[in-house]
Amino acid sequence: MACSLVGCLAAATSPQESRLPQQQMSLVGCWVAEPWAADALRKVGLSIGDTVNAKFGRGPIDGMNGDAKSDANDLHALLLAPDGKQGYLLTGFPGSDGRITVSGAMTYPLSRHGAHWAAGEGNGGLWTYRAMGRYADKLDQQPATSIPLRAAARQRCASPK
Repeated sequence: MACSLVGCLAAATSPQESRLPQQQMSLVGCWVAEPWAADALRKVGLSIGDTVNAKFGRGPIDGMNGDAKSDANDLHALLLAPDGKQGYLLTGFPGSDGRITVSGAMTYPLSRHGAHWAAGEGNGGLWTYRAMGRYADKLDQQPATSIPLRAAARQRCASPK
């Protein structure tokens, strides 16, 4: 199988995985490759190597600074903990070279309160957390895809500047 720089993810084995766009798999894989990801996952009852239900989005998030043009390629993933009451909202930024940048500052821990998600920590303050919670609610309306939590190859990922 031939792969470009953005090409194939090693060992994409499940049928659901193989249907996901490469950038979505790279977003999760680059996040998992960060040294702090294992601790974050443990906080919600997950470990690297587990399978997680994920929901994906792309583009600007309502209520956040930026604009539709500059944020059009932003990638987002809602990772759901096994209890369905916790999770993470990740944001990644694809570079012109195809590599994905993720950071702890753009990772929002989530907790479900009734039918809605609430975000905390991460980059920003109260209004940012509200916007992220509303965006998680929006993503949560989509069907979930079951994917493994495994690190992407380092050449797929860029370091935050």
